[in-house]
Amino acid sequence: MKQIVRLVLVLLILGVVVFVGFKFGPRVVYMLPPFQSWVVGQINGQSGGNFEFDSITGSIERASLEGVFLDMRESENNLFQGKFPALDVSFAFAPLLKLSLDLTTVSAQGGDITLKLKGNKVENIRLPINAEAFLMKQGNLTIQNFQGYDLVLKQVDLTVNVVGEGELEGSFNAGLGTAGQVEIKSLSGSFSMNKGGLRVTKITATLPGESSLALEGSLNLDSQDQAVNDSRFSVTTDDVKGLLNGLGYSESFGGNAQVSFNAYGRFRPDVKDITGKGNGELSSISAAVNLPSYPGFENSGILNDLKLIENMKGRVIFTLKKDMIYVKPLDLSNDKLSVLGSVEVGYDQSLTGNQTLKAKPELAAGIPSVAQGAFKVNENKETIIPFYFAGTTQKPAVTIDSVVAKTFLNPVNAVGGVGKAATGILGGLFGGGKKDEKKSESAKPAPAR
Repeated sequence: MKQIVRLVLVLLILGVVVFVGFKFGPRVVYMLPPFQSWVVGQINGQSGGNFEFDSITGSIERASLEGVFLDMRESENNLFQGKFPALDVSFAFAPLLKLSLDLTTVSAQGGDITLKLKGNKVENIRLPINAEAFLMKQGNLTIQNFQGYDLVLKQVDLTVNVVGEGELEGSFNAGLGTAGQVEIKSLSGSFSMNKGGLRVTKITATLPGESSLALEGSLNLDSQDQAVNDSRFSVTTDDVKGLLNGLGYSESFGGNAQVSFNAYGRFRPDVKDITGKGNGELSSISAAVNLPSYPGFENSGILNDLKLIENMKGRVIFTLKKDMIYVKPLDLSNDKLSVLGSVEVGYDQSLTGNQTLKAKPELAAGIPSVAQGAFKVNENKETIIPFYFAGTTQKPAVTIDSVVAKTFLNPVNAVGGVGKAATGILGGLFGGGKKDEKKSESAKPAPAR
């Protein structure tokens, strides 16, 4: 009986020792400088960077680190820097017996991560440590050289999972951000990495003017050019002016629109080479345009009406080719007029194009009487006025020089009965008056010597 009691006591004592060892041993070990140096060496070896932390506490399979900093500026990895107020990590126990640190999950509440996309080999785009998953809540993420710009995201929730050797996938959500000078909100997306490269897919975001962006396809981020693969983009906005102004293109157009297109190629500050096709549904479009000024036309009703065109609706079809957007046809109309033609828009904000305006009778009534006969009228009693776009998206301008020239250089043929009256009012606009003056001077007898 005594032997049994002794055996039970021994087992109890061993259990207590083991329990105390597992309960309090790690806490003691974590405080030892040699152990902390071993942890630093393990992370440095796995990442190729410089790892630091202020303190570490934990249990046999979990640890919390405070004041964490990982600097990888000298490594080949695309991770540049990571700073975290605290990290919670879990790790596999068995590898510790072989003096190897294999983390299973790394979690951060807050923190700052900086990536620098270098276009390196796929194997250099990876988690910097041996971990199965990385999670960050409400942190900040900066991606340098994203399409040639700095993408800065705040209020970021980030999840990265390793799904195989050299393979990972994840997702992100950001409350606020900037891409270059463009402000964005509610950016989310998913990504994957394997031997084929690093791809970002299924992106949605809110652009200036509360405009929604959706991308179905992929961006190749492991190449130097970061080419857009065969992808479908769609943009919907109720504030065209806010969107174009936020993108730095124009304040002259307003309204709402839905646009979608497929594209592939490169779109960087230094190289813009995009190929694609798309279409758009435009509604309630307004346009403020610089119009020509001609003597006798300054107060004409039609020019005043055309300085600000509103409530235009219609569809557009466009082609993306290298650094230009070719819109053909541009087909818009409201209750007073319709416009049909083509426009060429450059990514450098250049703007050219030619259109035909069909003015309904109430609008055509504002054409000065001297020019009434210069324009054709179709079977719907619409007056046909050809015009040309020029200038830039910031300052779009319209010219009708050829129409005015036709009207007033050939007043009898173009205007009919107006004849000399038209010539007297506007005939000198295109040099006609000056030529007559020169002719009359040459007809004078030479002065006597």
